[in-house]
Amino acid sequence: MRYDKAISELLGILQAIHYDEVINELEISSLEKWIDLNVNNFDPLFQEIISKLKKVLADNVITESEKNNIIRLESNIMN
Repeated sequence: MRYDKAISELLGILQAIHYDEVINELEISSLEKWIDLNVNNFDPLFQEIISKLKKVLADNVITESEKNNIIRLESNIMN
């Protein structure tokens, strides 16, 4: 059940990013909080997602390519 809730929360953030294709400070903060809350979930899916998100957020600059990777992450989770 926790798995479903965490994935639903992440999908909500990713869908907001995908909707306007802009990543604002609130969405960045939400992604960072999601990572913090789920970093100890050792499910391979969570670890893959967290790894990808950490790479994107590492330098506090989100490039066009990184933004597109985040948007693709939503599609990958839903499939």
